[in-house]
Amino acid sequence: MTTWVDVDPAALAHNAREVRRLVGERVKLCAVVKGNGYGHGAVLAAEAFLAGGAACLGVTTVAEGIELRSAGVAAPILLLASQAPDEAGDVARHHLTATVSDLPAAERLSAAASAAGVSVKVHLLIDTGMGRDGCLPADAPDLCRQLHRLFGLEVEGVYTHFPNSIARNIEPTRVQWGRFAATLVQLEPRPPLAHAANSGATVDVPESRLDMVRVGTLLYGQYPSPHVSRELDLRETWWLRSKLVEVRRLPAGSAIGYGSETVLRSERLVGTLLVGWQHGFTLAPESRQRGLRGMYRALFPAALTVTIKGVACPVLGRVSMQSCAVDVTDVPDVAVGDVATVPCRRVPVDRAVPRVVVADAASDAGAKRAI
Repeated sequence: MTTWVDVDPAALAHNAREVRRLVGERVKLCAVVKGNGYGHGAVLAAEAFLAGGAACLGVTTVAEGIELRSAGVAAPILLLASQAPDEAGDVARHHLTATVSDLPAAERLSAAASAAGVSVKVHLLIDTGMGRDGCLPADAPDLCRQLHRLFGLEVEGVYTHFPNSIARNIEPTRVQWGRFAATLVQLEPRPPLAHAANSGATVDVPESRLDMVRVGTLLYGQYPSPHVSRELDLRETWWLRSKLVEVRRLPAGSAIGYGSETVLRSERLVGTLLVGWQHGFTLAPESRQRGLRGMYRALFPAALTVTIKGVACPVLGRVSMQSCAVDVTDVPDVAVGDVATVPCRRVPVDRAVPRVVVADAASDAGAKRAI
């Protein structure tokens, strides 16, 4: 195995407990595991969050919900988006909790519940400003009443979603919160679970926590914005690793990578990693930062590097689909097989890249012990 992801389930569970501590015992935690658990592995993340005190799980698609059910996850699973018309049967059969925002969708779920001989839980989504999905606040009271009349549906929840929830731009969220709060009092009967807060609002708009919070980013050890207040002791949970498969000494004047954009000014030790943009390693290479100083220096203020034995190693030339070259001249006793920690966005990392469960992945040495 040359490239893999280290995931620390204990850190995931710890972060869930931290969110639970912040919101208090009365407020439920819906742990969001969409996008393959933000790149961690949906089943692994779900099990860790449930161990950390999450009451239910949130996903976007029916397929994501079925994946969890097929793995034996029995906890409530909330679909955080509408479903296609032909998916109502799957929602009923796999005991998923559906989001609804119009009557036709609710009627399809009612028919599917009847056919399967089950009751389907639903949450009413109200659009208070996201503009993407949900019913308008003025339509919510009547739709809520109609949902309660449909056979086989249990109207368990009502919610909204904030497009702005960071401390630097909190006023739009407070306006949305006011719309949602005003709509809630018009619902008769009001569903048992009202929820609005995502990661940013959970921290900075405490009045929006209501009966449940829907948290993703915080659980994975990241704050949604540098402006969100730091009230939680979050731990890192995920690292992309790759082993050096080749180390060569190249003379000055050697060209590196596709396009020959990087030419060595002096003799260097150059290592090869089998990691590239297929794996999510898609940041701009160092050579382009030098070539387009204004824009790229603003977007990428530091050179693109990987870390080997604690040393930052610059990427040389373009990152290709499955490999890249790095300058390892300054790494002590560098050798084939040494492990690099690679910076990248988590979710785009190919699902085919193995996720390795580790107890202590904070260092390259920890990764070696785990494999």
